[in-house]
Amino acid sequence: MSACRYALASILAATALMAAACSSSSEPSFSDPVDTVFACGETRVEARFMNRRMALFMDGKAYALQQADSGSGARYTGRDLGKAIEFWNKGDEATLTFGDRTYPTCKQTNAKS
Repeated sequence: MSACRYALASILAATALMAAACSSSSEPSFSDPVDTVFACGETRVEARFMNRRMALFMDGKAYALQQADSGSGARYTGRDLGKAIEFWNKGDEATLTFGDRTYPTCKQTNAKS
């Protein structure tokens, strides 16, 4: 894991922890980070969902996405070097678009390496 990826994950995790600290309930909440792994064709994508944010790790890089309006499922968007990024998740499948490229349907695997 690269230093940038660790830094981004740490920042996003700290944000989630601060939000959780404001909660008066001891029950798990939607602010607790959820880590998931997807296979988008041959591309491995790791996702960390926190509140209305998502950290996406792919090809040795980390991307910070924000939740966007969605008619169905959970949709996250962001930008990197002028390219739009969209991750649209519903159930155990997702669609990933990076710039002009749409990856094959992403399937949740939760495979750890």
